[in-house]
Amino acid sequence: MLVLDSADKYIVYRFGSPSHIDLEYPKDLSNSFEKFKRLYYTRYGGYPNAGTVISQVEFVNEGYTYKLFEQLFTLKEDERYEIGVTVENNLIGKETRIDGILKTEKGGLLGLKESALIKLSSGPLDIDFLIHI
Repeated sequence: MLVLDSADKYIVYRFGSPSHIDLEYPKDLSNSFEKFKRLYYTRYGGYPNAGTVISQVEFVNEGYTYKLFEQLFTLKEDERYEIGVTVENNLIGKETRIDGILKTEKGGLLGLKESALIKLSSGPLDIDFLIHI
């Protein structure tokens, strides 16, 4: 989960259960906003394109790139909303996707799309991997 301090003093990623956190990044919360990047992509729908909104926050930790995502796809009557994280081993290039559980979501990444706290990434958004139609 990505946690934004209510006073906007820090941001931290935590993975695990409430009783046992497997990963917390960054350990040092001072200047934590500088350790994350954000990306945002939108495409308006209309035949034959699905309307698409993707928001992503990423960071690098110990040779792995973590990309937290929130995405919405709409095509005709169908609508799909997804959350999760992809983890890439930067040494071998293998990427794993972990889907989030929608009913446990509180807040979201879309609200960060214009945040001045997290710098905008200059890299490309990996849409081919995220889109899971």
